[in-house]
Amino acid sequence: DVERQGRDAESVRQMMKLYEEAQKKDYVHRVNGFIEGLGTLAQAIDTLEGRKQIVLFSHGFDELLLTGNQSTEQAQDSEAVIQGRIWEVPTNSHFGDSALRGLMDKQLRSFSRSDAVVHAVDLGGLSAGGDARQSADPTSVRPVGPQETFKSGLESLAQIASKTGGHLFTNTNDLKQALSEVNEMSRHYYLLAFEPAAIKGPGTFHRLKVRLKRKGTQVAHRSGYYERRPYKELTPLAREFEAAEVIVKGMDRGEIVVTGLAVPYRGSTGDLHLPVVLELEPQSLLSGHKGGPLNLELYGYALNPQGEVQDTVSLAANLDLAKVGPLVRERGLQLHATFTLEAGPHDLRFLVRDKDSGRSGTYWLQVTVPSFASTGVTLFPPLVMGEADDWLVLPVRSTRSAAAESPFRVADQPFAPRPHPRLERARAERVCLLAFDGGVRYDPGASFEITPQLVDKEGAVARLHAVRVERSVAENGFRWFVLSFSPEAVTPGDYTLRVRLRDPASGRVSEAFQAVTVASPN
Repeated sequence: DVERQGRDAESVRQMMKLYEEAQKKDYVHRVNGFIEGLGTLAQAIDTLEGRKQIVLFSHGFDELLLTGNQSTEQAQDSEAVIQGRIWEVPTNSHFGDSALRGLMDKQLRSFSRSDAVVHAVDLGGLSAGGDARQSADPTSVRPVGPQETFKSGLESLAQIASKTGGHLFTNTNDLKQALSEVNEMSRHYYLLAFEPAAIKGPGTFHRLKVRLKRKGTQVAHRSGYYERRPYKELTPLAREFEAAEVIVKGMDRGEIVVTGLAVPYRGSTGDLHLPVVLELEPQSLLSGHKGGPLNLELYGYALNPQGEVQDTVSLAANLDLAKVGPLVRERGLQLHATFTLEAGPHDLRFLVRDKDSGRSGTYWLQVTVPSFASTGVTLFPPLVMGEADDWLVLPVRSTRSAAAESPFRVADQPFAPRPHPRLERARAERVCLLAFDGGVRYDPGASFEITPQLVDKEGAVARLHAVRVERSVAENGFRWFVLSFSPEAVTPGDYTLRVRLRDPASGRVSEAFQAVTVASPN
């Protein structure tokens, strides 16, 4: 019985050992995934211009994977070797995991090549308390699961920071202080530019070396750069970073011609909306398209004067050109996006991109959203009306807009407003005038006086023919006027459509403007 109990105990001990080894292998697998993720990030941000500062908030991972067992654990493994139980001692027991160390070195070098540094913030201080200037006990044990413990992750965080040229913040519960120091460190640098002597091909890495003549000084710089890869070879993450950089930095991209307009509007619930129409010119949109579906992406941001994002829109559309191609080729495409914003000035930034080819277009617009609290009539920019059925219109909601109402309608009849309209001399044009009157009740016999004019670059006024108001609708404090006219005697060229509206109650005159082009019939 004693012998059998001994065998059972040994069997249980070996099973527990195997279970622990399986747990360790799973943990190492997760750590490898974490390190490979850092490398993926490093390669993705290489598409961004300039020096990048990455802040990593983490507990790190078990330092024994890098340094190997120490003290008691090392002694226990030595005893196992002496007693012949070699299978119980992992090969990385004393010196850490060499494969993991090699992977870590390789992936961290990618940050230097992408001109980026990683600052590591140890999150231990959030649970234990502490100050950014303190050092954590490297032998401290932190729980990582219901039954798991591991040695301090400071060693791993220290290597991530030091090998990328960053700084390690240990045991801090003041993240604001850590971020302030990172911001201060990133403010001072020199920007050097040069023209490469030779090009070896997309994705090729070129080493860089910067030397200083002044003795006793040191310089930190990127170790090299990659030649730009074709768009199709970029990872999805790199494409997202590239799109973010275009929007944040206000970079112009004009491969796809984008025009736009925005009209502030107050919904029936009192929310302040900013509907936006983006029009994509058909020839530039479809140029170079190889056939098959057209995969479009839209990113849009509304920022306040402090540069803070107030609302965003995004869209991914897969257009079957076999079905909608004729409509898109003839007219183009309209994207109707709606932001929900506070009153005040806003900076709108949009990026439209062909997901397959990388061809893109940008549009920037500055708009002030009124509070709609003032008295009197306010006239918004005139909207040259297109038939809604003549356009492929893709609606886009923002993160703050649930079921935003549209002002691009007259009663229950929608229309397609033209951001930069082209008026033909032989055709009668229809223009929608949107005015806010606050719901004032007017005398039944009162009438609004509306005067449209075309003004050329020299300020001369061109005469319009057959001017008349076709329809007038009042709803929710707004008035819609449908105005028609003909520019038949106007010389072709660029003009400003100026419309004046006189309030019959107060006599106040409100003006609004829209750029237009007058052309001869095709």
